[in-house]
Amino acid sequence: MFWQYGHPHAILKGGKPEHQSPTFAMRDGRWKFLVNPDGSEAQLFDLEADEGETTNLLSVQPKRAAAMARQIAAWADDVGFAFDDQAPLTAPVPTIAILASNQLLRFVSHGVNGDSGSLQLDGKSWLDLPAFRAPKVAGGRSLQIKGTIDSRSPSGVIFAHGDSRAGYSVYLDQGHLCFAACAGEERTVVRSSAAIAGPTPFEANWNPKGEMFLKVNGKLAGKAEAGILPREPGDSIQIGADLAQPVGAYTAPNHFTGTIENLTFKYPNGT
Repeated sequence: MFWQYGHPHAILKGGKPEHQSPTFAMRDGRWKFLVNPDGSEAQLFDLEADEGETTNLLSVQPKRAAAMARQIAAWADDVGFAFDDQAPLTAPVPTIAILASNQLLRFVSHGVNGDSGSLQLDGKSWLDLPAFRAPKVAGGRSLQIKGTIDSRSPSGVIFAHGDSRAGYSVYLDQGHLCFAACAGEERTVVRSSAAIAGPTPFEANWNPKGEMFLKVNGKLAGKAEAGILPREPGDSIQIGADLAQPVGAYTAPNHFTGTIENLTFKYPNGT
C-alpha cells in the first residue's frame, strides 16, 4: 500500500510540526517506510515489534529501506509524482515550521534556537527549506514577507529566495533595512532611509505588476519597479543567511545575528 501526503498536492493547516509526516509512505506487511521525494526524513519501522513507531531502523536495515524507496519511486512515477530515486536516504533532522499562506513549511534547522514564533540566530545558524517544498513564485505572483526583527549586528540576511539571476531577499545593510529583487538578471533594491534600532516590524511586498514596497514600523520606507520573475528561482529559501549567489548587494552567506519574531511568508495558494 502506498500513499502521498501534503505538499505540493495538499495544504497543511496549522498544528504541531512533529506530527507531520514525510511526503511519501508505504506499507509492506510488518514494515512501514516513510520518505520525502529528495530522500530526506527516511524512516523504517517494524510495526509488529514497534507498534508506536518509536525506533527508526533506517541505519539497521539500509537494504530494506533502499528497496522500499525504489518501490515508492516506481509508484510515484506511475501516478505522476516527482521522486528522486538517486537521492541518498537520510534520517530526520531538526526542523522549524514557518507559516506560509495557509500551510506550514518545514525548514531544516542549522543551529537555530526557538520556534516559529521567535527564531534566535547567533550569526552562524540558519534555516533552509528543502527544494521540493519551495513554492512557485515566477510569472508575476503576489508575494509578502513580514515579521519583527531585533538585530545584534548592522548587517545580515533575514529572508532569501533564489540568487542573483532570479530571486528576492530582505536584509540589513549597515543598519538599514533593504528589500532586493533580481528579475531578468537585474537587481532592484528598496532601502530604508534611516537605520533601524531595537525590535522593528517590517513588511516587504512584490505585487503582480512588478512593484516592490517596503514598510518599516508600519510606514512606507520605499518602493520601486522591479518587473516580474521570468522563471523560478534556482535556489530554495533560507532564513538567516543567503547560501547561493547573493540576491542583494552583499557577500554570501551574510548571516543574521539576533531575533526574528512572527515571520510569515505569503504567496498564492495552489502552488
